[in-house]
Amino acid sequence: MSPSPSDRTGAAPARPPRERFDPPVRRLQWTLGAACDRESFVVRELAARVADAGWDGATVARLLRHGGIHLDGRPHGGDDLPARLAAGTRVDLHALAYEPDPVEFGPDRLLAERDDWIAVDKPAHVAVQATRASRIASLEGALRRARGEPELVAVHRLDRETSGVVVFARDAGAAARLGALFRDRAAHKRYLALVSPPPADERFEITGYIARTLHPTRYRYTLRAAPAPGHRASHTRLRVLAMDGTQALVEAEPITGRTHQIRVHLEAAGAPIVGDVRYGGAPASRVQLHAAELAFSDRGEALVLSAPAPDDLEPAFHALLRAAQR
Repeated sequence: MSPSPSDRTGAAPARPPRERFDPPVRRLQWTLGAACDRESFVVRELAARVADAGWDGATVARLLRHGGIHLDGRPHGGDDLPARLAAGTRVDLHALAYEPDPVEFGPDRLLAERDDWIAVDKPAHVAVQATRASRIASLEGALRRARGEPELVAVHRLDRETSGVVVFARDAGAAARLGALFRDRAAHKRYLALVSPPPADERFEITGYIARTLHPTRYRYTLRAAPAPGHRASHTRLRVLAMDGTQALVEAEPITGRTHQIRVHLEAAGAPIVGDVRYGGAPASRVQLHAAELAFSDRGEALVLSAPAPDDLEPAFHALLRAAQR
């Protein structure tokens, strides 16, 4: 990742990486009382609502540029708003509080490529794909621009704060073929996590049902014992690689692929990931979770893709990793 302009010039203090690539999002919601055309919606309806909310012109410009206008659940930007909007249309605005640094992809991020897919090393704090607030500030978008391949699409995802191996398909055929590997659990993932306190057991497995729960500011998930609507079965194998008494480096092999699965499972084990304050972890520069390895077979070729632990992980992470490798 390249530094922001303020890093290079010294004109202003550089924001921490999390803030550079993940600005706060402002949200506004209402329902249209009457039908209107595109111009009336932007010039009158939208302008009046955001003015009442205290948003400035720069915030509105970002909203239009990044495509944060959702009409009945579908995202739009200033270039593709419908010609007419019906009465009763639900409007959700997701506006970035400031412009994020551009996501830049360099050759050092390339892990492997074949004729119809590419594997890269994702940095932390960058979304894999478009978010509600931006359809352009993502690793997928950066790759499309850097490689000149607008059809590139992520085959799987990592959480925004997780670094490591991600695979992108170059066409629909590859997306279907590789996507089936993940769906059928034929792609084997290995993560490394710094946790505190250490787990009670050296080797253990967590199973259960993951369900989304209410949270005052951001969504989170919890582990449930029984199935129910909206509860998804989950399974992770875990192993302690090294520990120093207060912290441990844990290897996680998710058998299923649920949102926040490893984070939820380690919280349930009483060993939350350092930096993952949403799931009970001690504060740190970032969530100390790294997708270190992905193994799968594709068209007769056995592949093991590895991403080195990045420098932005805590010193304790690297120290325990060195101890585990001795």
